[in-house]
Amino acid sequence: MDRKWLSSYWIDTVKLFILFLGEEQVLEKVIYFTASPLNPDKNSRQGAFLNANKLLNTDKFEVVRGKYLKKSIECPRCRYTVIRPEEKKTDVNVAIRMLGDCVQNKTDILVLVSGDGDLLPPNNITKARMAITDKVLITATVIAKAKPEAIQSYCIPGLLHPSGSQ
Repeated sequence: MDRKWLSSYWIDTVKLFILFLGEEQVLEKVIYFTASPLNPDKNSRQGAFLNANKLLNTDKFEVVRGKYLKKSIECPRCRYTVIRPEEKKTDVNVAIRMLGDCVQNKTDILVLVSGDGDLLPPNNITKARMAITDKVLITATVIAKAKPEAIQSYCIPGLLHPSGSQ
């Protein structure tokens, strides 16, 4: 793990997205789609991050959970089996929410930030639907090469990071 990213673990997601708003725009809600990790330590850290965001942004931060299942992968040659976690329902939850909010006329602008290529089909369908109604869908792919210093000013102040520093 690159320790430079530790301060970014506690990012205030609502504060970050508000910075992208125009003068007449209002952020209704950040909806965070995730699954609880099977690893207890990772699950605990994720829970702390999500709870901090909920505490700071009660009405503007919502968590929608999928789940992880254990998947067995067997080597076809030696028959050695490895158990790997596989995320389930998160993509489906994103797609349903995007389309539902659009069809129910709950939004003028949707912003999807993801590094998951599986969201391309629902993204395209939602874009087509929103184009009919003069609405906008903005998508962004998370770039793994981003510098941690670029987002540190959006972090939740006063929280300890896994390194023990603030």
